[in-house]
Amino acid sequence: MNALFPNPALLSELSLRHRRLQDALLKTGADAMLFSANVSLYYVSGQVYRGWFYLPAEGSPVYFMKRPIGLQGETLHYIQHPREIPERLRELGISTPGKLLIEGETSYEEWMQWKEWFPHTVLDNATRVLRKVRAVKLLGNSNKSSNQLDYIPLDINRFRHCTVLV
Repeated sequence: MNALFPNPALLSELSLRHRRLQDALLKTGADAMLFSANVSLYYVSGQVYRGWFYLPAEGSPVYFMKRPIGLQGETLHYIQHPREIPERLRELGISTPGKLLIEGETSYEEWMQWKEWFPHTVLDNATRVLRKVRAVKLLGNSNKSSNQLDYIPLDINRFRHCTVLV
């Protein structure tokens, strides 16, 4: 059991979300994405925490956490400040991305800090990619013979067309 993700069913769902985000990264030509907004952190971890989520286009995600203290996981690393992220990535053997998508809820000052911390990296906005991936919902159908879920992508726009406003 993983203290970061105590529920195995949640871990399976999160892995699927990570793969979908990685597919979108590959399509955009980006090497990784980095974000910290609560809604995004909840989408990729099933919980809200004070920290940053780094997802390479290929490989395992890395959770950089400031709080809460005491969680554990193979890909969880505690840091005090986001400027530590590039050095921690190098320590983990992860190369500096050529193109990094950063969450769009970043202020101009924060954006300039990211440029300073990743000086040889092209930075771009991750908002479009995140929203597009999150817009497609997945419906789980229980496959009783294998105790697994079969996922069917559901386009949110189909639901909007079917909704009757009262």
